[in-house]
Amino acid sequence: MQTHFEGRIAEIYNRALQRGELSFIESEVAHIEDKGIEFEIRIAPSLAKKPIGNLGAKDELQQKPKADPFLPYSQELFVQEHGIYNILLNKFCVVPRHIVIATKDFEKQTDPLTPEDLESIWYCMMQIKSQPTVAFFNCGEIFDIPKLPYVHHIALLDPQRLSGHHGHHGEVSQYLNDVFHSLLDSMIEGLHKQSFSIGRNPLSYNLIMTHTWFMIVPRSREKYEQISVNSLGFAGMLLTRSEEELELVKNVGVLNVLEGVAISKQNAIMDEV
Repeated sequence: MQTHFEGRIAEIYNRALQRGELSFIESEVAHIEDKGIEFEIRIAPSLAKKPIGNLGAKDELQQKPKADPFLPYSQELFVQEHGIYNILLNKFCVVPRHIVIATKDFEKQTDPLTPEDLESIWYCMMQIKSQPTVAFFNCGEIFDIPKLPYVHHIALLDPQRLSGHHGHHGEVSQYLNDVFHSLLDSMIEGLHKQSFSIGRNPLSYNLIMTHTWFMIVPRSREKYEQISVNSLGFAGMLLTRSEEELELVKNVGVLNVLEGVAISKQNAIMDEV
């Protein structure tokens, strides 16, 4: 049964789609198994037609700071406020009713998540009851566990610490923040032990969160050849723009694609917090 929050998302999504304020990107789904793990690969050919802009304006664009895509936002995509955040629908979505939790003031994408950020994520996840949810965060400017060939850090969440009767939202946000920073510290320490250097670039990583666990995956690059990979790739969902890209994934192997944009591991680390 849908909650009021889910009903509002569906209502705004349908209206925005009808009015042309939101674009649903059509895709087909292929299921690929790699070393016993099943992955969902979406093929969205319309993404390949995205205009690349005026190449002659490169120098001018480099001198301008990047614009915040959520400021100002379209009122047609607004779901509700939650403290210092606006909950919005994603204007270009591959999956229907994809929401974005955006800060009202600009924040760098390279900054770590705050307790307030994590509480807002958990708030939205708890408001969605009719289906499983996954939240993700792409940090950086690039953009069965032992079988994964890349460095990853996982923390199992304590359901008692997250239950509504255990404490108020401040305690929940502090708990999530402690788990997040424990993983972050573990990741950085592990990279130092491997003598992995990120040079002068800010550390990039993907964070994935469900109702039961956190996972952080440090990144080495944004793309495997021409295929962009974001957090959802490490949740088992890759997006390709053509049959050729799909064939590349099949031939190379999904895990090899993920390993190619992550950091190849020496020893996988699983933390229970």
